[in-house]
Amino acid sequence: IIKIRMIMEERVNRVENQVVRVFSDIKSIEKRMTRIEQSAIQIKYSVFGAVGFFLLSQIGLVDFMKVMI
Repeated sequence: IIKIRMIMEERVNRVENQVVRVFSDIKSIEKRMTRIEQSAIQIKYSVFGAVGFFLLSQIGLVDFMKVMI
């Protein structure tokens, strides 16, 4: 009976260690996904800014703003 209990405790310990590793991997993946999302948002707003600047320069508002300053 004692031997069976020791074997079961070893198995439980192994499973606990595996669960801890999996949760650690999940946290690591979440951090990477957050960084990727932030990069995508930066790219999106950079493109919006470039398009906005292009449109303003084509309309002539940039020259108007230069005169105002």
